[in-house]
Amino acid sequence: MSYYRKQMFPSSPPADHAGYVTALKTNLGEPGRYRAFRALAFNSHAESESRLKDVNVPVLIIMGTADPDFPDPEAEARGLGELLDGSVVLVDGVGHYPQAEAPDRTAEAISEFLR
Repeated sequence: MSYYRKQMFPSSPPADHAGYVTALKTNLGEPGRYRAFRALAFNSHAESESRLKDVNVPVLIIMGTADPDFPDPEAEARGLGELLDGSVVLVDGVGHYPQAEAPDRTAEAISEFLR
């Protein structure tokens, strides 16, 4: 919970962040929940990566430039954009959840993409 609380929202956490963290901690404390999270978070991405070449719809990649999950978030986003022939929007200074940390900028990018 410390990593999530301190690392995922580098610019400013959403207003409901404290309550969400409390609810998440409670949820992960239920039998089997943390094990399921670990299986998801630490599994191989090989199968999903092998299927990226099959994507044939418009793609929008929105990534925060301070996403702690990637050594170079901008390179990660641009690489995916090239691979998927997708549009890339980098949200400066935000982390792994731009939709929560910068909802206005994220919504604007999505609206523009859909237009």
